Amino acid sequence: MTNTKINQNKISKILIVLACILSNLSQLPYFVNNGKTQIISIPIWFLSFIILLSINRFKISRHLFKLLLLTIIFIILILTFSIIYNKNYFSSSMIYSLAISLFIIIIGSLISPFFNRDTFQEIVISYVLSSLIVSIVVFIKYFGFGFSLNTRIYAYSSKNSLSQILFTSVIIFYCYFKPKNNFQNIIKILIIIFQIFMLVILRSRATILGLVIVSFFIIFSKSMNKKKKIIVIIGGILLLILLFISDNFNDIVLNNIIFAGRDINDLDNLSSGRISIIREFPILIKNNWLTGIGPFYFECFPLSAILQFGLFAGGILIYISLLPLITSIKRKSNDLWEILYFLSIGYFINSLFEGLAPFGPGIKCYFLWLLFGILFS
Repeated sequence: MTNTKINQNKISKILIVLACILSNLSQLPYFVNNGKTQIISIPIWFLSFIILLSINRFKISRHLFKLLLLTIIFIILILTFSIIYNKNYFSSSMIYSLAISLFIIIIGSLISPFFNRDTFQEIVISYVLSSLIVSIVVFIKYFGFGFSLNTRIYAYSSKNSLSQILFTSVIIFYCYFKPKNNFQNIIKILIIIFQIFMLVILRSRATILGLVIVSFFIIFSKSMNKKKKIIVIIGGILLLILLFISDNFNDIVLNNIIFAGRDINDLDNLSSGRISIIREFPILIKNNWLTGIGPFYFECFPLSAILQFGLFAGGILIYISLLPLITSIKRKSNDLWEILYFLSIGYFINSLFEGLAPFGPGIKCYFLWLLFGILFS
């Protein structure tokens, strides 16, 4: 390997590791509370794009070309709608989130020629450690002293973004990091337990549900050996037994975490008003099935895409959002594709309860699109 090639590999590795670290650290309370998350995270991605473009010939693969073509068709459609109905469809926050995701896919494709397993190992470690720093700071600041789960008030305002990052950290750390000794294995287990604990106390129920469902897929996959499967299944059975025999544990898990202190007799209240939101959908989109109604925040991504942009343009968005899952289903015999597969399932579940996932908001979903861009190319 030439010195130039070695230097390019080092530069690409440093850039992408730094981008992951800063993107995760942008969720620290100081940046969140002062509205500075994007100031911390976005510049490094633009810098990475410029430098990677300068050291690498950008070749559009057949798969990436199809994705960009779909995006162009989508843009033409909503441009047409904007002109005909005199509505600025481009002011939708979904457009911004889509643009960021596509941008990160392109960065992934630029780094793809320099990508190897050592690089991914370093990306995983940097991602996990930076997310661990954020979770420790958030825990100390918001949960460390006398916090009770017995309240409907969420302690941390950016819980959904941080929860998605922690979910990603747990999946990639479990699936890819292979401890070399018992000490590393203990550290790995402790980090995963702590990050799952943080997910629980943050009470982002959509992410918790996604983790539970993805865990079932992991248990029945080839990536988990028989011994671990038995341990996890026994542990799950013991938790269920504890749930039934312990009133205190039952109260913590069901009332304080799953139900988040809400009225269990009111399904709409229990779902944070999402039943009402879904009921409103047919009324809102009436007579606008083809073109949508324009910019409108709706807390269910698939319905939101159709509501804002109509069946065809919205369908294109939904298809793009599912591309990582669709593609990884076909190729998940490879462990990296399998990681993308697990992440895609979790992000899809999250999208059913949020308006911008799996594209946004901001760059909280960046790892999904970065890995997709690398593997897709």
